[in-house]
Amino acid sequence: MADKHSQRSANRVRERGKLSTKRKVANVIIVVFSLIFGLTGGVMVYAYGLLNNMYRPLSGDATINSNASAPLGESDVEGYVSGAVESLAAQSTVGEDELASDDGVFNVLLVGSEAYGNSDTMILLSLDEVHQKLKMTSFLRDTWVAIPGLQDNRLNAAYSYGGTELAIETIERNFGVNIDKYARVDFDMFKSIVEILGGVEITITDEEAEYLNEFARHSPTLPGAGTYILTPEQALEHVRNRTSGSWYDFGRTERQRNFLTSLIERFKGANIAQMGSVLVECLQHVETDIPLNQMSFLLQNADKYLNYEVEQYTVPATGSYTPQDIYRGGYTMNVLVLDDMEQTREDLKEFIYGDTGGLDSTSSSFRE
Repeated sequence: MADKHSQRSANRVRERGKLSTKRKVANVIIVVFSLIFGLTGGVMVYAYGLLNNMYRPLSGDATINSNASAPLGESDVEGYVSGAVESLAAQSTVGEDELASDDGVFNVLLVGSEAYGNSDTMILLSLDEVHQKLKMTSFLRDTWVAIPGLQDNRLNAAYSYGGTELAIETIERNFGVNIDKYARVDFDMFKSIVEILGGVEITITDEEAEYLNEFARHSPTLPGAGTYILTPEQALEHVRNRTSGSWYDFGRTERQRNFLTSLIERFKGANIAQMGSVLVECLQHVETDIPLNQMSFLLQNADKYLNYEVEQYTVPATGSYTPQDIYRGGYTMNVLVLDDMEQTREDLKEFIYGDTGGLDSTSSSFRE
């Protein structure tokens, strides 16, 4: 695996060297890094001294934690997960030379990890300069996937088994899109950012208001559904909410995407002092493999990206999966098995590289 990833890294370096200045400008982590890089003047100069602290290049070798999962072929697969295994066995993974990519679109995987190891959030942030759009794709953590070198499992397990590198490889090989860079963040940082910006405007349902009234106990009581300026405590509990709204993880991931979109709007009206404070806060909680020379382009073009239209999508899309209960290791996992992997890949490619407008909460395909 080391040789493969080393060759892959070398190929990408050579390819990057051929790109035009415009392509380099496109190397931006949308949403999160728009908050960091929407800076000017003295704050921008100060930023250069701090940006190196967040740079964490990948090694090129997805080292697997042998204690996290049994290797392929363990007997506990048989008889318990046959339906899911048969479903995946009929759908081959995508080779590295088959990954979809476009010089006008830059993809960055945003990973929010939990303290106990699994990735709590995986959002692919796509900067589409062709259509001048920022696109957010949430990969639901319970999606049943093929993890290279290990048993099939839920998607969020890939991070626990092999960190960021295995999570990236798992998404690429299952869903067929190239991931250029990554950013690992602690969602707790958003509580501090919201405090700096004086709150964030979010539209919530009656059920979400009830949840916030129960768990954000040091904030004002919300009378019901409506649009509110949420306090930092309310904002953090809102993106953590796992129970309100849509089934499985659809509701929570939608709340996270809406929160990030609202945060962009709030940041646009911030003053230079607030921007500087947001910068310092982000740099304490973000790791990325975007090098400083690429980040410098972001500092000069953030205003343009902040004004791009934002679109959203989820994998799996509603109606494109079958829930299954899978028994392994003495406990039952509730998972989402994709009904048609090829169609899922095609829909994802159309969203990221096309001009589809995204999907609403009831659609399962762009063709419907």
